[in-house]
Amino acid sequence: MSDVPPVFVIGDDDALRTNTCTLLESAGLGYVAYDSGTAFLADHQRSRPGCLILDLKDRKITGLDLIERYGSQDLLPMVVLTEPGCIPAEIQGMRLGALDFLEKPVEERALLGKVKAALELDVRRQARHLEAAEARRRLNVLTEREKQLLDLLIGGYSNKQVAGKLNISIKTVENHRAHVMQKMSAGNAAELVRLSMVGLAA
Repeated sequence: MSDVPPVFVIGDDDALRTNTCTLLESAGLGYVAYDSGTAFLADHQRSRPGCLILDLKDRKITGLDLIERYGSQDLLPMVVLTEPGCIPAEIQGMRLGALDFLEKPVEERALLGKVKAALELDVRRQARHLEAAEARRRLNVLTEREKQLLDLLIGGYSNKQVAGKLNISIKTVENHRAHVMQKMSAGNAAELVRLSMVGLAA
């Protein structure tokens, strides 16, 4: 499973961190371990795929502080390990973007299940990133006139209405539309709209 992104294991409990890494290794999963959230933040590259296992209790930086500093925008899927009964912290963590919580002592099968689900989620996240980057690239090759036409098409205007708004003939609209479809590699109008929205939202 060398092509599977790593699991980032974060926490200052040496025994818990070691046991977690051993469990991941036994399941054929790669990992990178950090003895604190501070160390992780100093080393981690945002674009790197994977998921996190975070011990909420950290003497240098609390798990919630890490989640908040890391930012919920584009957050790697995160499985958080908590002490029993930490419901307020769990609620806050979920609001900040944590994927799931497990109470300690953690059942190994449950942890592996959560980690594998998190890695699968990140694969989809990476696929969305790639699609958005490609959609942006395609949008950037459109001429200004083609972008104007695309904006109107996304807005639901017909060819006739577009022609009126841009003061061009319907035939010219059709020609521009064909060029836009080709440049965006869209097979139909629905796909054109979807790709455009993906690229504009990224």
